[in-house]
Amino acid sequence: MLDWHKIRLQIIAELKYEHGSREAENIAKYYSDAQRGTEISLKEITRDIEELKDGIPVQYVTGISFFYRSQFIVNKSVLIPRPETEELVDWVISDYAQMEAIDLIDIGVGSGCILLSVIRELNYSSAFGLDVSGQALDVFKRNAASLDLDITALHRNILLPAERHGITEKFDVIVSNPPYILNSERARMDHSVAIHEPDVALFVDDEDPLVFYKAIIEFAKSNLKLKGSLYFETSDLYHERLEQLISGSEMKAAFKKDMQGNWRMLKITFD
Repeated sequence: MLDWHKIRLQIIAELKYEHGSREAENIAKYYSDAQRGTEISLKEITRDIEELKDGIPVQYVTGISFFYRSQFIVNKSVLIPRPETEELVDWVISDYAQMEAIDLIDIGVGSGCILLSVIRELNYSSAFGLDVSGQALDVFKRNAASLDLDITALHRNILLPAERHGITEKFDVIVSNPPYILNSERARMDHSVAIHEPDVALFVDDEDPLVFYKAIIEFAKSNLKLKGSLYFETSDLYHERLEQLISGSEMKAAFKKDMQGNWRMLKITFD
């Protein structure tokens, strides 16, 4: 039987000089929480420790990410869910808690952490997850199956008009955490994120950082039901640009800050 106390101490000892004692303790606790109860050998644990020393995020090493009261499968084809994104999930759930049954789509679904967390809490008729990455959709489908949730996976590129116009369903909720980090910012990012997480889910060309927001808004104009809502995760960097994009149009915008005081979320409705 594995001694997880000793394993945690070993991980801390191996990582503390590179990561600092506190971060090493956090990684060790996360690793033991994710792996306890699994069939894992000491040889595999030793291999995992080497990967952690190489800077691979513990979520990818364990294949597990904890998000909004659920456990999600993750690998390098999907982003690691962030705690701040749970606030976006909360917003959608609170807005639709009293609805009988809703239709939803998550654009850039990745692991499915947003969509699956929402539909676990709400009554829904249909739930669609759209992604340009077939590998990401495989992860999404595995997570839906593990949570026993009925979903539809769509392999589409939302930036291509022909592909988004080919979706004829109407939705009460459209939600997205789209790419918005400029390629030029790559060098300033946390090394483990820039190296290990998927470029397609993170980066956009410097010429048009709002390209995904614009495409998804166009999609929403055709595919959002009357009184439906479009939700985005956003960035402080583009708060003013997003305000300008929406102002003077038929759209109504509500921005929200996260618990750290950063502009993080946007809800759009149409007159």
